[in-house]
Amino acid sequence: MSNTNLQTWIGLDSYDEQNSGIFYGRSKEIKEIISSINYNTQTIIYGPSGIGKSSIIKAGVFPKARDNNFLPIYIRLIHNDKTSYTEQIIQTTKEELKKHNADIEKVLRITENDEQSIWEFFQSNVFWSKDNFPLTPMIVIDQFEEIFTLARNKKTVDSFFEELFDLVNNYIPRYVRKYISEKQAYKKFSDEINYKLIVILREDFLGKLEDYDKKYPSLKKNRYSLQAINEEQAKDIILKPGGDLVDIEVAKEIIKKITDEADFEFDEIPEITVEPALLSLFCTELDEKRASEKKSKITVQLIEDFGDDIIKEFYEREISKVSEKTIEFLENKILTSGGFRDSVAVEDALQYGILEEELKTLEENRIIRISERDGLRRIEYTHDILCKVAQENRENRKINQENLKSKKRGRIKTLTISLLLFFIIVGSITVYFSNYHTYVKYSSKLVKNGGFWTGFDDLSMSAASHKTFYYKLSKIGYGGPYTLMEAYDGYGNLTTDHNISTLLLNQWDDDDLEAEKEATEKVKTVCKWQFVKGKNNEILREDAFDKNDSLIFSFTYSQKIDAGDKSFVYGRFTDSKQLPFKQREKGISNIRITYDSTGNALLYEYFDNEGKPAKNSWNAYGEEREYYKNGLLKKHSSLDEFGEYMIDRAENTGMIYDYNEQGNIIRSTSFDTKGNVKNVKDGYAIVEYEYDTYGNMTKVLYFDENNQPCKAFNLIYGSLSKFNDKGKIIETRYLDKDGTSVIKSEETYSKIIKEYDDAGNTTNETYWDATDNYYNYAGVAKYLSTYSDDKLTERKKYRYDKEADTLQLTYHYKTWLNNKKQKTLSFWYDHDYEYINYFETATFGENGDRKSMATYSYPGEYHELNLENTNIWETIENKLV
Repeated sequence: MSNTNLQTWIGLDSYDEQNSGIFYGRSKEIKEIISSINYNTQTIIYGPSGIGKSSIIKAGVFPKARDNNFLPIYIRLIHNDKTSYTEQIIQTTKEELKKHNADIEKVLRITENDEQSIWEFFQSNVFWSKDNFPLTPMIVIDQFEEIFTLARNKKTVDSFFEELFDLVNNYIPRYVRKYISEKQAYKKFSDEINYKLIVILREDFLGKLEDYDKKYPSLKKNRYSLQAINEEQAKDIILKPGGDLVDIEVAKEIIKKITDEADFEFDEIPEITVEPALLSLFCTELDEKRASEKKSKITVQLIEDFGDDIIKEFYEREISKVSEKTIEFLENKILTSGGFRDSVAVEDALQYGILEEELKTLEENRIIRISERDGLRRIEYTHDILCKVAQENRENRKINQENLKSKKRGRIKTLTISLLLFFIIVGSITVYFSNYHTYVKYSSKLVKNGGFWTGFDDLSMSAASHKTFYYKLSKIGYGGPYTLMEAYDGYGNLTTDHNISTLLLNQWDDDDLEAEKEATEKVKTVCKWQFVKGKNNEILREDAFDKNDSLIFSFTYSQKIDAGDKSFVYGRFTDSKQLPFKQREKGISNIRITYDSTGNALLYEYFDNEGKPAKNSWNAYGEEREYYKNGLLKKHSSLDEFGEYMIDRAENTGMIYDYNEQGNIIRSTSFDTKGNVKNVKDGYAIVEYEYDTYGNMTKVLYFDENNQPCKAFNLIYGSLSKFNDKGKIIETRYLDKDGTSVIKSEETYSKIIKEYDDAGNTTNETYWDATDNYYNYAGVAKYLSTYSDDKLTERKKYRYDKEADTLQLTYHYKTWLNNKKQKTLSFWYDHDYEYINYFETATFGENGDRKSMATYSYPGEYHELNLENTNIWETIENKLV
């Protein structure tokens, strides 16, 4: 008997209840999931992309659940501002009940609100089947990871998690408790839970879910890991739907082809893993090849002829049936910049000019799926397994488009020159641009790969001029890494106010008591870096310079040592004289850096002269790092001398970072050795950031390990900053607990305002309290400064007299040239309101030595001092003391 006219496999489509009769290979998992649902209110199912999470639920679990009087309610959340997550769940539940002729019986009215929480909806109602049996709604939220990638409002997400927590634990929501308290309306709520919640997500987003574990610990419970199938399950998937289309030897060849594994047998002992989505697509494509070849069976020869690149060929074949415009639109709209699945409304596609016939073609050929959500028909790829191929196609198209533009420019040139001259010029240009032209890139965010910095973002000069600081990266020739990097401010000046430190100290960390002071001051002057590369573009040395091109330090790399899929190098710091550049009181001589195959530094380990583990600036002996696919740092952890996680000087183990699409950190989370959220010594565990359109950080908010607003540094809950058009902060307000109002405190100022000259130097700096009165910070409420050629020539300090409501001049520094063109200094000081004044004049020779006399006075005293062999500053300080 032949099975040639029956549907056997469905490619990348998800199995649903309609084709559950051909869904095989997951009987054990179905039984385990059903058991978890029966005995728990909540079940979290996670697994890799393409593993069949949706299929096992819809084709495996749903039919059996219905037999037990469960009503499956399948939901893919829409992430927009039109319909809340709560409304979507309640509305879908009502639609499913109506679809199956089930009834809703209202048994309790809890509040007078038109809008209900999920908990209130289920607590208020009971559900009956058309046969008058109690029904238990089984809410299934699929693709839950989209809440982390597509949701636009974090507060909305946080509120939704709180709702789910109330639902799962049958907790009375806060708004209900408040309503009962205000209305004094006693309500008796049922302890019985008449619903089930199943959450399905990709396992690479499990860490995002765990961000909420501390606040909602029930999220840790009742998790089910769905993993790839084994060869025994794969055999069932091939043979049982296929009938006599496939024999067992061919089934084994199919598994060999898609796994590249040959050392296994069908002996009921699992030995290898198989990707079910790939298997389904492979079998579907082979079956279509079989049909087109008019063969009655799938054979080994058929596998050998068509088995390679079947997914890529499938995608390219199907998209070739539609226009390039449609392909480009979909690859840009239903695929995020990071390569994740997204969706777009059919309406938007049609308005763009995409033909509905072409969408139908792609849908029929299983490239896209069109489904109705929230009243809109939306388009998405049928499966994550297509995203990688689509992303590659998108990148190749960009390259081809750029090549076409380049070729077009080249053709224009040919109109003006002879053919011979054209080839000579093109050849010369190619050589020049490949080997001699200087390529420049401007970036505000960097990633380091293989020892070389490169820019994450690509700024125009106009955009860079609005940044607090940015980096100019340069290289000679088209290929290879950037070999020169310089830090600039928005005024176009070289700046030392950047975020690059060394591996051994942070020059702006005043709490690092073991950092060498001299080294710290030297590192503060660095604003240029040069990278020396080898013949194979490997890193040899990094040199750091100040504004005057004076070498501050070098970091020299040893030859890379390969160790399988990783490699490591040793590095050491030297000063301008090639002597050890000591940065810590307890010296570190060598740093071992371990790289992965892509050049990301996974591990830093620190050693002293004897090769023993030594402490870095965080009192840790090593640092472990993880990265996102785009190269941005995801996580760093401190290690002890045994390579175990430890609590470091910050009183945590490390931090986890979340970014927006522009590469700005939007959230950093502190954790301990077990991965739990933990406060650092400065009082916070979580920091959230907001930015202006230029990427300058405008808002910072601090939260504790319970995700509640908290005081950082025992002073502030956050800050709000404004910038001028050159990226300089012109106002910073320190925020109170609500995250919006200015903090009122005697311990710190509430606001600081700054003004700048045309070169970006601070000319006016004032401190204010919450009532817009001056505030004395370290005895000073106002600074006025004047610069010449970027050098300070005059500074005045003022103290605020609250009783008199006036500013008192307390310090005056000024330099000028006398009539002999000699540099002269004038200094006046009002010490602690005692009006102890002194005036001092010093003349300096060409070599900087003081040459003239100086006078200064105190009440009743007059002094003259010969400066030839005297340090006048020490003398004045001693007098004041």
